[in-house]
Amino acid sequence: GGGREESGPAKLAKEWDRKLRAEKRGIDRHVRKIQTDTNKAKLAAKKLAKKNDTVGVRTLAKEIFRANKEVKRLDAAKVQINSIQMQIKMQASQLKLSGCLSKSTEVMTMMNDLIKIPELTATMQALEKEMLKSGLIDEMVEDAMEEAMPAEDEDEVDEEVEKITKEVLDSAFQGTKVSGSKLPEVEKEEEEDVSEDDVVD
Repeated sequence: GGGREESGPAKLAKEWDRKLRAEKRGIDRHVRKIQTDTNKAKLAAKKLAKKNDTVGVRTLAKEIFRANKEVKRLDAAKVQINSIQMQIKMQASQLKLSGCLSKSTEVMTMMNDLIKIPELTATMQALEKEMLKSGLIDEMVEDAMEEAMPAEDEDEVDEEVEKITKEVLDSAFQGTKVSGSKLPEVEKEEEEDVSEDDVVD
């Protein structure tokens, strides 16, 4: 025979690989944009630090923290996409023997995670339908969608925001270390001490 029977699943596997590659390129673009915005936020925060606007610095530090978290999340998604691609390639190489795609719980679990990422939801849902039809994965469990975004741990947020704020303040005054021997301090406290002494007298 012409041995063309495997063209169905094999063609699908190639098609999925192409779509997943495109998604990874999309993630890279998104990450680059986030990093550009983060750098702008850092510069803005430094300017505010020099004006002693700590509240403003903290607000931007929170934005920077969230952006960093988002980049980590997208990087993790890319790792998962790579794993799915490997699984699909493995299956495709075995197609000649088995003639069909066999179920993969690993792919199912990873697809489940990727669907929760807003930037990937649409593509992953479409892919999932095709994978379901081909028998690569089973029907998804609906409640998995409920906990799409884990709640933020307030303490962790505060701790990280503090760290970023400190970094911004340190780097904002780094240039001044060269000219002056120490960081410019706000000289309010001494004035207040003096006025308090006056009141006591």
